[in-house]
Amino acid sequence: MRVVLVEDHRLMRECLVRVLSETDDITVVEACRDGETAVDVVLRERPDVVLMDVRLPGVDGIEATRRILRAWPQARVLVHTSDPHPEQARAAIRTGAAGVLGKSGDGDRLVHALRRVVTA
Repeated sequence: MRVVLVEDHRLMRECLVRVLSETDDITVVEACRDGETAVDVVLRERPDVVLMDVRLPGVDGIEATRRILRAWPQARVLVHTSDPHPEQARAAIRTGAAGVLGKSGDGDRLVHALRRVVTA
């Protein structure tokens, strides 16, 4: 599974890359720190799934998801947020995200959610 990771906090981004890279069937194609870069990378790389933070500098995760899906409707986006408010989750799903996952879970839960999004 090819993943593009979008996370603005450097330490979290590095930890997520490490966790995902330790999984045999996952390759992190690129790790981006902002939504605008993420849109360009996703449209260029065409990953199996995008792990998208919501709060990003400049273009936020909801708008980046909207732009990605407008340009490439078959993209699969899993929104990953530290504070999953119900309205935020609804906005992500309305935008076309395949799911919303809180950051409070462990690596196994994240990997399971990514696999589920790809096979859905």
